[in-house]
Amino acid sequence: MSSSMMNREQKRRAAKCLRSALLIFVAGLGYAAAVSVLHAGIPCLFHLLTGYKCPGCGVTHMCLALLEGDWESACQANPGLFFSLPVLAVFLFWYVVRYIRSGSRSFGSAQTVLGVVLVVYYLLYGIYGNL
Repeated sequence: MSSSMMNREQKRRAAKCLRSALLIFVAGLGYAAAVSVLHAGIPCLFHLLTGYKCPGCGVTHMCLALLEGDWESACQANPGLFFSLPVLAVFLFWYVVRYIRSGSRSFGSAQTVLGVVLVVYYLLYGIYGNL
Protein backbone atom coordinates (compact mmCIF):
# COMPACT_ATOMS: atom_id res chain seq x y z
CA MET A 1 0.00 0.00 0.00
CA SER A 2 1.45 3.37 -0.97
CA SER A 3 1.80 6.23 1.51
CA SER A 4 -0.78 8.28 -0.41
CA MET A 5 -3.55 5.80 0.36
CA MET A 6 -5.44 6.05 3.61
CA ASN A 7 -5.53 3.02 5.86
CA ARG A 8 -8.74 1.75 7.42
CA GLU A 9 -8.29 3.71 10.67
CA GLN A 10 -7.65 6.95 8.78
CA LYS A 11 -10.79 6.36 6.71
CA ARG A 12 -12.76 5.81 9.91
CA ARG A 13 -11.43 9.06 11.40
CA ALA A 14 -12.16 10.93 8.13
CA ALA A 15 -15.74 9.61 8.13
CA LYS A 16 -16.12 10.66 11.78
CA CYS A 17 -14.93 14.19 10.93
CA LEU A 18 -17.27 14.36 7.96
CA ARG A 19 -20.24 13.27 10.10
CA SER A 20 -19.36 15.86 12.74
CA ALA A 21 -19.03 18.62 10.13
CA LEU A 22 -22.35 17.62 8.58
CA LEU A 23 -24.06 17.65 11.99
CA ILE A 24 -22.68 21.12 12.76
CA PHE A 25 -23.71 22.35 9.32
CA VAL A 26 -27.28 21.01 9.67
CA ALA A 27 -27.58 22.42 13.20
CA GLY A 28 -26.35 25.79 11.91
CA LEU A 29 -28.85 25.79 9.06
CA GLY A 30 -31.61 24.84 11.50
CA TYR A 31 -30.62 27.68 13.82
CA ALA A 32 -30.45 30.09 10.86
CA ALA A 33 -33.94 29.02 9.77
CA ALA A 34 -35.30 29.43 13.31
CA VAL A 35 -33.74 32.89 13.63
CA SER A 36 -35.08 33.92 10.23
CA VAL A 37 -38.61 32.76 11.06
CA LEU A 38 -38.77 33.78 14.73
CA HIS A 39 -36.55 36.87 14.41
CA ALA A 40 -34.87 36.01 17.70
CA GLY A 41 -31.60 34.27 18.41
CA ILE A 42 -29.72 33.10 21.45
CA PRO A 43 -28.74 36.20 23.41
CA CYS A 44 -25.13 36.79 24.38
CA LEU A 45 -24.85 35.98 28.09
CA PHE A 46 -21.69 38.10 28.43
CA HIS A 47 -23.54 41.11 27.01
CA LEU A 48 -26.60 40.47 29.20
CA LEU A 49 -24.48 40.25 32.36
CA THR A 50 -21.97 43.02 31.69
CA GLY A 51 -23.48 45.31 29.07
CA TYR A 52 -20.29 44.91 27.03
CA LYS A 53 -20.00 43.14 23.69
CA CYS A 54 -18.00 39.93 23.58
CA PRO A 55 -15.76 39.11 20.60
CA GLY A 56 -18.55 36.84 19.32
CA CYS A 57 -21.37 39.37 19.39
CA GLY A 58 -22.84 39.66 15.91
CA VAL A 59 -21.89 36.14 14.80
CA THR A 60 -25.50 35.17 14.05
CA HIS A 61 -26.03 38.27 11.90
CA MET A 62 -22.68 37.68 10.20
CA CYS A 63 -23.53 34.06 9.37
CA LEU A 64 -26.99 34.97 8.07
CA ALA A 65 -25.47 37.69 5.90
CA LEU A 66 -22.87 35.23 4.57
CA LEU A 67 -25.64 32.74 3.73
CA GLU A 68 -27.30 35.52 1.70
CA GLY A 69 -24.01 36.45 0.04
CA ASP A 70 -24.03 39.90 1.66
CA TRP A 71 -20.32 40.33 2.40
CA GLU A 72 -20.64 43.96 3.47
CA SER A 73 -23.29 43.26 6.11
CA ALA A 74 -21.35 40.22 7.30
CA CYS A 75 -18.26 42.36 7.79
CA GLN A 76 -20.24 45.05 9.62
CA ALA A 77 -21.85 42.49 11.97
CA ASN A 78 -18.51 41.22 13.33
CA PRO A 79 -15.45 42.51 11.48
CA GLY A 80 -13.02 40.82 13.87
CA LEU A 81 -14.34 37.37 13.15
CA PHE A 82 -15.09 38.12 9.50
CA PHE A 83 -11.47 38.95 8.70
CA SER A 84 -10.14 36.02 10.71
CA LEU A 85 -12.34 33.39 9.00
CA PRO A 86 -9.62 32.36 6.51
CA VAL A 87 -7.14 31.86 9.38
CA LEU A 88 -9.75 29.90 11.36
CA ALA A 89 -10.44 27.75 8.31
CA VAL A 90 -6.73 26.95 7.91
CA PHE A 91 -6.42 26.25 11.66
CA LEU A 92 -9.40 23.86 11.63
CA PHE A 93 -8.30 22.16 8.40
CA TRP A 94 -4.80 21.71 9.81
CA TYR A 95 -6.23 20.18 13.01
CA VAL A 96 -8.54 17.80 11.12
CA VAL A 97 -5.79 16.62 8.77
CA ARG A 98 -3.49 15.98 11.75
CA TYR A 99 -6.26 14.01 13.48
CA ILE A 100 -7.09 11.95 10.39
CA ARG A 101 -3.43 11.12 9.72
CA SER A 102 -2.26 10.38 13.26
CA GLY A 103 -5.32 10.07 15.47
CA SER A 104 -3.86 12.77 17.71
CA ARG A 105 -6.34 15.26 19.11
CA SER A 106 -3.60 17.47 20.48
CA PHE A 107 -2.19 20.49 18.72
CA GLY A 108 1.28 20.57 17.26
CA SER A 109 3.59 23.37 18.37
CA ALA A 110 2.80 25.56 15.35
CA GLN A 111 -0.94 24.99 15.84
CA THR A 112 -0.60 25.94 19.50
CA VAL A 113 1.15 29.17 18.55
CA LEU A 114 -1.56 29.98 15.99
CA GLY A 115 -4.26 29.17 18.57
CA VAL A 116 -2.67 31.50 21.12
CA VAL A 117 -2.38 34.23 18.48
CA LEU A 118 -6.09 33.82 17.66
CA VAL A 119 -7.11 33.94 21.33
CA VAL A 120 -5.05 37.11 21.90
CA TYR A 121 -6.48 38.62 18.70
CA TYR A 122 -10.08 37.96 19.84
CA LEU A 123 -9.39 39.33 23.32
CA LEU A 124 -7.87 42.50 21.88
CA TYR A 125 -10.72 42.76 19.38
CA GLY A 126 -13.22 42.39 22.23
CA ILE A 127 -11.54 45.18 24.20
CA TYR A 128 -11.24 47.43 21.14
CA GLY A 129 -14.90 46.84 20.24
CA ASN A 130 -16.00 48.20 23.61
CA LEU A 131 -13.91 51.39 23.57
